[in-house]
Amino acid sequence: MKTIIFVSWKDIKNPAAGGAEAVHQELSKRFIQNGHRVIHLVPGFKDCLTNEIVDGVEIIRVGNSLFSFYQLAWYFKKFLKDQCDILIDVFNCFGSFTFLTSKKTVNIFFIHHIQAEVWKYQTTPPFVFPLNYIGWLIEKIQLLLIAKLFKGQAVTISDSTRNELLEYGFNLVNTSIIREGSDIEHLEQLENAVKNDIFTVLFVGRWVKMKRPLDAIKSFEIFHKKYPNSQMRIIGSGDLSDQIKSFIQTNGLVNNVEILTRISNEEKLHQMQKASVILVTSIKEGWGLVVTEANSQGTPCISYNVAGLRDSNTKGLVTKQNTPEAMAEELERLYLDKNLYNQIQKDSWSDSLNFTFDNCYLDFEEIIAEAPLEINKMETVEKAVMIKS
Repeated sequence: MKTIIFVSWKDIKNPAAGGAEAVHQELSKRFIQNGHRVIHLVPGFKDCLTNEIVDGVEIIRVGNSLFSFYQLAWYFKKFLKDQCDILIDVFNCFGSFTFLTSKKTVNIFFIHHIQAEVWKYQTTPPFVFPLNYIGWLIEKIQLLLIAKLFKGQAVTISDSTRNELLEYGFNLVNTSIIREGSDIEHLEQLENAVKNDIFTVLFVGRWVKMKRPLDAIKSFEIFHKKYPNSQMRIIGSGDLSDQIKSFIQTNGLVNNVEILTRISNEEKLHQMQKASVILVTSIKEGWGLVVTEANSQGTPCISYNVAGLRDSNTKGLVTKQNTPEAMAEELERLYLDKNLYNQIQKDSWSDSLNFTFDNCYLDFEEIIAEAPLEINKMETVEKAVMIKS
């Protein structure tokens, strides 16, 4: 039995938990099923328990603020270092540099995506202007430092993120990719997909600047002028709600664009299955899980050509330019060419079958088995703090 310790920003019970935390939890459950002990060392949140066990995972929470992230390395060194066989040091916007305190341990640096230019579109407190630009700078400096200091195995989920890591100075040989995990219930047969009678365009995602939902709606507006026998459904909510509703009203799309908010996951999958195509217009993604989810329901994707989406949408259509006009052109091409539609639909559905948590775990397990044992020369977390400052 090995003791595996994840050090990350959030755990699965955190109200702000997202896709990354789901991956950590699902990987951990499979480690436990194979006889290992798993600990998640994370900052706390309001009214949380200091210690908790979830699905067999031991969760230890230290502090409850952004700055408590840097207490994790201290806690690990003082209480957990001697128990740890495998350290999985997760980077999410910021890093704890816990690997600097880890000796005679298999060290994994796990990063789902790099925020980079996404910081400039940040509107969620506390990282509003100008703190968002400070966040961008800190992330950049930290990754440059980690590329020089980290000697273990780096792991990410896409070619795009790996290429970004290489630009920061990470070693190609020691930077690996695992398949993104999903517990989505795939259609057993593509023939089971029942589409709406009217050609239906779908958008699913948060209504925030970095997702660019208005770009998707504008592309539909261009398409709809030529092909009025079409409709759109947008699923989500967010800061741009008023702008979206105003655009729909102003451009006479009230009867053609349906807004769906606060729907269940089951209803979301139902809408994905009924839609003809999904549009994804993000500034950037780590992977673009919504593409995989839609593909699993027999719905092809048209996406912008950006990091993450060009990785998840390899079987769909990717725009030549990241504009509503270019997306409308691809939308028209898919609408008019039934053979193209059928081929992309088939290829996308087949590809989506690869992205399961079981496959994600198998990839991760193989990387850990081949990762070198790290004997780190950095003895104290104080040195790590000094380097960061």
